[in-house]
Amino acid sequence: TGLLQKDDWRVYGKSIPASEVGGDYYDYFPLADGRLLVVIGDVSGHGVPAALVMAMAKATIRNEILNNPCPTAVFKKLNDLIFETMKKKRFMTFFYSLVNPEDQTVTFSNAGHCQAIVVKKNGEINEIGINGFPLGISRKSNFKLEKISLERGDRIYYYTDGFPETLDLQNEPFGYQRMKELLKSSYQKNITDACENIFLTVQKFRFGDIQDDDLSLIILEYK
Repeated sequence: TGLLQKDDWRVYGKSIPASEVGGDYYDYFPLADGRLLVVIGDVSGHGVPAALVMAMAKATIRNEILNNPCPTAVFKKLNDLIFETMKKKRFMTFFYSLVNPEDQTVTFSNAGHCQAIVVKKNGEINEIGINGFPLGISRKSNFKLEKISLERGDRIYYYTDGFPETLDLQNEPFGYQRMKELLKSSYQKNITDACENIFLTVQKFRFGDIQDDDLSLIILEYK
């Protein structure tokens, strides 16, 4: 998707699928009202079926944000669609956030996805996004809306579980703690270099072994 810059905000993301067709979905773009949309999701399974759910989610979100971009409203629509279409054969984790540059806030909701990581200028790390049920699991899922304020220098890292679940040659996972330490150390680099370094570090951890899962990462920075 490349580097997105709007005023004092920058967003950069990258995805490497495990096969020719991936089940990860990430996107970020400005809305007509001046806010920024940042989303990342992961469909269960791989190959064509997962890719079809991903494409369906992308089309739904692009359509629904024109009516009501509120995260919980979009989640409800998408949850109903996946539940009815997939009949519990596929589900999707999703982290959806709206960035408001006017008051430096981020409003978000999390449907079973990895919690996003906030890295502050002083090195403090916070996890955000209380986990709800993944999309498509239940027709009656409730999604919580949360909101945080960012300060200059803050970054938010959104990622899929392919990173912490990457295995080395001894079948030891990269792990969430190692992932948080990697994100913290990457703060010293600009967001494009930080993104590349995170991918490279995890790839080296595999020692050239086969990539078993899609890898997707987005970095949001308030300069």
